[in-house]
Amino acid sequence: MGVVLTEGALYVAQNGGAGNNSAFWLMDVIASLRFVKKAACEAFQVCKLTKKGTGAVFTVEDGNDNEVYRQDIEYTDFDFSGGDVFTLWAVMGEARTVMLPSEY
Repeated sequence: MGVVLTEGALYVAQNGGAGNNSAFWLMDVIASLRFVKKAACEAFQVCKLTKKGTGAVFTVEDGNDNEVYRQDIEYTDFDFSGGDVFTLWAVMGEARTVMLPSEY
């Protein structure tokens, strides 16, 4: 199963770091969820990156506010200028499609 990025998710991947650095690492984290049994079985994933000091916490919820995965990220240069929480959705189809909530 592959991962497809919508235009908005691709923009975030290309420009989501501070100073327009890339944030493809965030898409890698989402893609790696296929190896996490509890998260991989979810057809709809709410992926949240929450600012925590100079790092972040990456969580995945099942769409009903139930957390199914959590990962602490020690350091990130992710651009949190829009707020302390950044959300992407990942939806299962032929491939897992990663999108901004506004693109659904």
